[in-house]
Amino acid sequence: MIRLQQRTIEESYAFHQVNTPSPDFTKTGQYKRIIASRKQVLEALRELGFENNHLIVELGAGQGDTIGYFSKMYCCFAYEANVEAARMGKERFSEMEFRCANIETIGPFSCDILILTEILEHLNDPEGLVKRWLPLAKYAVISSPIEGDLNGYVESGHQWSFTLEDMRKFIELGNHQEKGVIFERAFYQWAVFLTEVKH
Repeated sequence: MIRLQQRTIEESYAFHQVNTPSPDFTKTGQYKRIIASRKQVLEALRELGFENNHLIVELGAGQGDTIGYFSKMYCCFAYEANVEAARMGKERFSEMEFRCANIETIGPFSCDILILTEILEHLNDPEGLVKRWLPLAKYAVISSPIEGDLNGYVESGHQWSFTLEDMRKFIELGNHQEKGVIFERAFYQWAVFLTEVKH
């Protein structure tokens, strides 16, 4: 893990509340990353059985590009720090519970699928978050740029750059095991993991 910039939990939340909101990534060059994340959620649902009583939670949901896809069929809770992104997410996916919150201070709770896509690199303490949340999730979809922001440009919200080994350490810290990974490239190289809690 390489620290790119230092913000406290409170400073990070304040920054993300008013920073430029996440776009609709399905209309950007990151569309393939969104599709890969949805594929991994679908695989988790296949493992669970497609009954509609499953709870899906996403932390750092942006406008809800990943979780919103499932919101007509499943109980979905999305949390997002940016006020405007949360507002736009609510407009796009009215069936879903969409809350504006400090991602690092939400009390963890049990869920069937936890989505952590493009969030860990924004946090002050990503290891602490995965230790709190992952053990309570049956499955998780986790992604981050791999060795992102090391070419001279640092995305203003990113506090960390991770290697593949770092990502696999997060999975282990959360008492999960890797079920599969999809690699996609669009500006960054992404690894989109599907994981399952260890029994």
